[in-house]
Amino acid sequence: MNNVRKGDYVAPTRESIESFLYRWLDTYAATNTSPRTQRDYRGLVHRYLVPALGNLTLTGLRPEHVQGLYGDLLSRDLSARTVLHTHRVLREALGHAVKWRLIAWNVCDAVDPPRPQRKQMTSMDEEEANRFLAVSETSPFKDVFFVALYTGLRQSEVLALKWTEVDLDRSTLNVVAGLHRLTGQGLVLLPTKTARSRRQLAVTEEVVDLLHQIRGQQLVRRMALGGAWHDGGFVFTKDDGSPLDPEKVTKEFAKTAKVAGFSGLRLHDLRHSHASLMLKAGASPKAMSERLGH
Repeated sequence: MNNVRKGDYVAPTRESIESFLYRWLDTYAATNTSPRTQRDYRGLVHRYLVPALGNLTLTGLRPEHVQGLYGDLLSRDLSARTVLHTHRVLREALGHAVKWRLIAWNVCDAVDPPRPQRKQMTSMDEEEANRFLAVSETSPFKDVFFVALYTGLRQSEVLALKWTEVDLDRSTLNVVAGLHRLTGQGLVLLPTKTARSRRQLAVTEEVVDLLHQIRGQQLVRRMALGGAWHDGGFVFTKDDGSPLDPEKVTKEFAKTAKVAGFSGLRLHDLRHSHASLMLKAGASPKAMSERLGH
């Protein structure tokens, strides 16, 4: 009665956690997040939240249910970072349940998610970078690796690069999008996440020379294939002009890095290597941050 007088009363609901989470994905997440974020949210809901909590009602969910889930996920050798992402999705969803007056409070506020350890950044010095590039000469994606190392672009940004965003005369690149594979949609070009990520980069003479070579090779293949050429305007393509698959590039990088003696090196670590080499050459930390789109 006191809650009714204060206007805080929330009528009990029999809606299940499973029903609510999918409804939240189809309404809030579908209209307020990027396609890639929607994919990540849906994956965490489908793999971890629904199997463990889906049969409970919204009003029947207790902190011990959620804390128990996190302990179970960790016991299955999932990383603390994955469990933390799962916690954040559930907390955000239940926050909207509170706003929509389906529940009176968010049980995730009474739960302690695990704290992930910070990943140690890996970077190569100049000698190591040269060794890696020498080994990558036999890889079909050697040009991708070279440009990623000497521009600091993210993998998605390198693969999304189009000739319309390249000025070879001025030695600049405009970073405006990323190429991602989304479930049910295939390869999708998405705008950069933030305004800082949208940027123009000056590139070295070596990068410009390589891009000239790639452009010439594409023109030859385009003339040979005629109507079979897929003219998407991408800088890095398959032999028929269609864009490269990010997953295949990632797997090829891991294989190349292992052969070069860098087991565990990630493609994303080329950004760290680029930053390290630039700072050693005299670039300021502020300029480096802007270059990387931080």
